[in-house]
Amino acid sequence: MKIEANNEVDCNGFSLACELSCTLSEVLQAFPNGRMEGYEDDEKGYGGTEVGFLTDDGEGFYVYARWGIARLGCRDGWHNPRMAEFKSFIESKVGN
Repeated sequence: MKIEANNEVDCNGFSLACELSCTLSEVLQAFPNGRMEGYEDDEKGYGGTEVGFLTDDGEGFYVYARWGIARLGCRDGWHNPRMAEFKSFIESKVGN
C-alpha cells in the first residue's frame, strides 16, 4: 500500500482506530504536507490540528490528538483491516 500525506482528506465518519507511540508534533514534522485544520474542543481534549493521508487506492486516514495523545482515525475505526499496516508506516517514519 502506497501512502502519501494529503491535506484534503474528508475525515467525516472516521473513528478511532488506535493510539500511536509518537506525538502529533512528530507526525507533523515528518509529514508537513498533510497538515489540516480540524476539530478543536478544549473541554473534550481535541487540539484542532490533524494530518491527513491517502492510500494509492483512495482510502483516507488521519492522525489527530486528544488529551495530547496521537491517535489514528479511519473508516471502520479499529475494525479497519489496514489500520495495523498504516500505524506501522507512520511510526516507522517518525523514528519509533
